[in-house]
Amino acid sequence: KRLRIGKRSITLDFDCDGERCLERLDIPPTPANIQRAKAKLDIIRGEIELGVFVYARHFPYSRRVLRGSKTVSDALWEYFEYWKTNNQPKPSTIKERQKETARLGRDFGALLLTELTEQHILAWIKAREAEERSGRTINNLLTPLRQTINRALRRREIACNPFEDIRPRRYRPREPEPFHVSEVKAIVARLRYEECRNYAQFNFFTGLRPSEMIALKWCHVNLVKRKATIQEAVVRFKRQDTKTGRVRIVDLAEPALAALNSQKIHTYMKQHGHVFENPLTAEPWASDKAFREAHWSYACKAAGVNYRSPEMLRHGFASLMFERNKPLGWIANQMGNGVEVMAKHYARWLEKNQVELDDLAGVWDSICTNPVGIEDENSNSLNVKGNLVAGAGFEPATFGL
Repeated sequence: KRLRIGKRSITLDFDCDGERCLERLDIPPTPANIQRAKAKLDIIRGEIELGVFVYARHFPYSRRVLRGSKTVSDALWEYFEYWKTNNQPKPSTIKERQKETARLGRDFGALLLTELTEQHILAWIKAREAEERSGRTINNLLTPLRQTINRALRRREIACNPFEDIRPRRYRPREPEPFHVSEVKAIVARLRYEECRNYAQFNFFTGLRPSEMIALKWCHVNLVKRKATIQEAVVRFKRQDTKTGRVRIVDLAEPALAALNSQKIHTYMKQHGHVFENPLTAEPWASDKAFREAHWSYACKAAGVNYRSPEMLRHGFASLMFERNKPLGWIANQMGNGVEVMAKHYARWLEKNQVELDDLAGVWDSICTNPVGIEDENSNSLNVKGNLVAGAGFEPATFGL
């Protein structure tokens, strides 16, 4: 059976892919070990005949295996190209995955794919935990490596899965803190520029994503029918489809219409066609970061409101709509989410809002901003026709389509 018995070892002699292979087992040639070696050789020959033989599974440290093995970095980038071609992701998703792949390539790249072990991965996780990375972040960072290993297993490039006993890190999801309408009105009153006040008010009463807000154009707005078509987003300075990839038509409540009427004087006739622009540059917002850092954070502090990202305006819209018993399907369409997502992520906020108002226009009218230093409660009202008085920082609307 081509079994070579030495003084201190046993050598297996077999043919694989047209080549003669010699693999030494560093075990003493006792009768029992010889029987085990014969059994192993039979298994190898059987797998070769069936076409399921994986060299690295039987001889992970063989020179033949190590010589032909890829590095982890090579495997990661190979999988990145495979993933990009087969999934056709959005440009922003590609850029994020590219960063994650580069990070993993730096950390694990010196290792051969066949040398990567559970201990290497656990040590990497421990180092990230020492950096106070959340469990969710660690899981996301490891995703490309997990997928690369799974592909290598399918292609029989490695014998075992180093992730087999490593479970995803546990983490506590961050509890959203949606804005209450009184907080939004207080913050809006403290935004320096009317363009920013219009932006925040419109966002709160439509529930759009920040990326959809900065991509919105006047040609997609119909003030007569009180509708807006949401079909684009701007992410990482590039225009692309919305997050879900679908076009939706949203209804515009009175406060949202008022914000648009107030905004028309600033951008309606401009060549770029965008509804909202950065008042400091007179150009469309390149990203939501500029609004957040240059305007929103200051206004939150000036209004005495606990800082949260402008994205919480969207969550505030959802919470307000649930409180007012709007149909779940309608809310989901407004926000561009599925009904299941809405039920899972937003329904638990129902009891958190204490808005007791008759209609959306009334919601805006009834909130007093005296706690943040506004002298006259009546100077911050919004009438049902959508005109904001100057006290709240908005000029009366004088335009119509």
